Amino acid sequence: MVRPFGAWITARNVTPPEELVSRMATLETPAQVHRAPLEFRVSKWNRAFLAFDKRPWRVFAGISVFYVAAVFTLAWLRHFWFDELITYYIAKINSLSGIWEALARASDPNPPLTHVLVMWSMRIFGGGEVAARLPAILAAFVGVLSLFLFLRKRVPVVYAATGVFFFMATHAFSYSYESRSYAFMLAFAMLSLVLWRAAIEGRRRHLAAISLALTLAAGLSANYYCVLAFFPIAAGELVRTAERRKVELRVWLALAFGALPLFLYLPLINAAIANFGPYAWNKPTPEFLERAYVITLGEIGWLVLAVFNAAVVIYFYQRAKEGRTAPAVLPRREFVAVLTLILYPVLGYAVAIARAGMISPRLVVPLCYGVAIAFAVAAFRIFGRHAASAFVLLGLCFSWAFARSLVNGNDFRLENAAFERVIRTLPTSGTLLVSDSLLALPLQHYAPKEITSRMLFPFDVAAVRKHKGEDSPEQNLWAGRDHLPLKIVPLETVQKAHASHYYLVGTRDDWLQRKLAEDAVPFRQLPINSASGDLWIFFPLSHGSIFVYEAGEGIIASRSQDLKIRE
Repeated sequence: MVRPFGAWITARNVTPPEELVSRMATLETPAQVHRAPLEFRVSKWNRAFLAFDKRPWRVFAGISVFYVAAVFTLAWLRHFWFDELITYYIAKINSLSGIWEALARASDPNPPLTHVLVMWSMRIFGGGEVAARLPAILAAFVGVLSLFLFLRKRVPVVYAATGVFFFMATHAFSYSYESRSYAFMLAFAMLSLVLWRAAIEGRRRHLAAISLALTLAAGLSANYYCVLAFFPIAAGELVRTAERRKVELRVWLALAFGALPLFLYLPLINAAIANFGPYAWNKPTPEFLERAYVITLGEIGWLVLAVFNAAVVIYFYQRAKEGRTAPAVLPRREFVAVLTLILYPVLGYAVAIARAGMISPRLVVPLCYGVAIAFAVAAFRIFGRHAASAFVLLGLCFSWAFARSLVNGNDFRLENAAFERVIRTLPTSGTLLVSDSLLALPLQHYAPKEITSRMLFPFDVAAVRKHKGEDSPEQNLWAGRDHLPLKIVPLETVQKAHASHYYLVGTRDDWLQRKLAEDAVPFRQLPINSASGDLWIFFPLSHGSIFVYEAGEGIIASRSQDLKIRE
């Protein structure tokens, strides 16, 4: 009896698809299918399985509907956070030369492609959240399409769709609607694998190789860590070269030409490392390797472990009991390329140690594509003979992705409400020193003018380094003080101008409070509860719960009940 695995392998490798579909449609039960003496038992699950395989683009259309509904809803719900506002205000410079100059001053440790695309998007669609995130949304969609295309050629469509929904259930999917470079990392990493395969298997191999070079170059123009996208292709091509005993020159030339933008961006790279490297919040440590997988995959990582363990057990069982194993789903070169993609954190850690000096899980998010491919392939090997199991797994991954989007939407709703509570509970008069760097820029962007006109961000890099230990967002703000709307003023200047009385807005026992205590400047916490714990989620609007303090020599003679606090 042949169920979907045998039917699909036969259809792909032996029997013309139209002949198989015709026989299945007429419910024929031939004793033999061309060189495969196998019988078919037609069930509703088998029919659905082959119907999916016959109509891949209808399946992908359904995936696209979910993608569009999820990312546009979440992009609309969510406030800009600090990193996105850095992109936003650099793009608001509205000129290529101005963007380059801002990046040369280390306003953002990224190359210019993201900022330029956001600039063009906002010129056309305005300055709202969705418009600024639209380039990332489109880029991430290219990544999803590329993942589907890569899987579709090696596994049945139902498993290709399962792999795509698995990716959407990881934390990496959250970067699909963030106005930063990570969606471009996802897109170019996956697209480059598809183009590499087209360059060695397709009909227009030279055109595919040229497209591969352009894709890799574009990746480096979005994020310097897109250099990692070169490694899976190089590893796979080395295996292919060893198997063929022949060098495929066009692939290596594509890799070489794709790397050329690095030389153009060397001044920007050096400026970013010099500015952010010494006290970076994300210095490379061995703990990064574990965090990269745990944070990026999220809760669905447990499902991966279960399926991978089952696949290993089945593999060794087949070898021990049957003396054979099922044929490989991925060619060896692609297996090595996917494995290298899964090892992104290891490669990124090595790059950070060797040169960059900074690494965080978001810089290796394409690893989720490698895990998604491996998951789909392993699931196909385990459940390939059982159509019902394939659809159960598809439903599980879809439900996981859907539930995760609902949870994220609720998180953004709670975060927005907490943010509004912070704004409502700020003092109605007096100078406001916002010491929390993550909070300062969102407050400036969203708070009413009666508040933003009194806001200052105090800059004292020595105090920040001493009492906080890292200065990355503070350096962002100081380097961008000429194009950011936030008033960024040295702390010493603020204290001279407002020595008698001012307010502090920040987290408890932060760097500014420690600095004031060190300088014997009196301050005290006000009895204000903004219930702002929800500001700290996956994309935080602050470093923690926000409190309000009054400071200055004048508070010695005053009492907090005399202050007018907004209800």
